[in-house]
Amino acid sequence: MKKLLVGLVAIASLLGVSGCAQSSNTAATVGDMVITEDYVQSSAHYLVEALAAEPAYNTFNFAGFVLANTITEKVLADSLAEMGITISDEQREQQWASMIQPGTITYALWDDPVTRQTLYGLIDSTMVQTAAQMGNIDANKLQTLIDAIPVTLNPRYGTWNSTALNISTRITDTPTGPYIPAGSLADQQLFTLPS
Repeated sequence: MKKLLVGLVAIASLLGVSGCAQSSNTAATVGDMVITEDYVQSSAHYLVEALAAEPAYNTFNFAGFVLANTITEKVLADSLAEMGITISDEQREQQWASMIQPGTITYALWDDPVTRQTLYGLIDSTMVQTAAQMGNIDANKLQTLIDAIPVTLNPRYGTWNSTALNISTRITDTPTGPYIPAGSLADQQLFTLPS
């Protein structure tokens, strides 16, 4: 009996580590990457704290923002890698500096390693969109590669749209913490490939 119990525990832990099972702590899976609820909520909480002095962010969907950006960063990185393209930290730095006015509270998010990580999807999608509009990236090939990456969301976050790289968040339950208001509809439109 003890051997059976040890074997079952080993199998269960292997499934949890490999991401094969969607647990209540899974916010999403993107290919072979598991994005945990703990990561989404702790990052969202960190953003809430960082932007507490800005009234414009009082009702912002930080968890949806973190999750959408994390998924976007992963699908773009994987798809662009298939095309032989990478985005460097230096390119991200330049893009951020061109998007946000220095001296603002949002500009300071880039200097913090925790909040910086939550912004990569936004930055990357902006750069890729610009490159696609300029004809420097084959948008159709990129979209085909993006569509091939399996993305599974915890239903509480809504649905993933691989064409627009966004989450339609129709949340019906109240999560722990103030990061996603119950019943909110806050589409995180991050990216649109040119037709």
